[in-house]
Amino acid sequence: MMSLRPVLLAASLSLGLATGGGAVAQPVTAALKAVLADPEIKKKVTEAGFEIVASDGPALDAYVKSEYDRWSAFIKSSNINLDN
Repeated sequence: MMSLRPVLLAASLSLGLATGGGAVAQPVTAALKAVLADPEIKKKVTEAGFEIVASDGPALDAYVKSEYDRWSAFIKSSNINLDN
């Protein structure tokens, strides 16, 4: 018989945000992607247990929205609230 055990998923999201629209965000995003693509930095970050996912504003917006929708649905279907 299969034994079911609870699984804990832990995640951390680190992101950089800039105001000023494309005039600021685009060069900052390009510079950050270049730094994170450096093999030595990539190796150190990966060895520390992180996964590098360098994306742009629209991709980050889509990811955050999908996670919000995903976890909202889970919370509602599980009847989780601040009282329990």
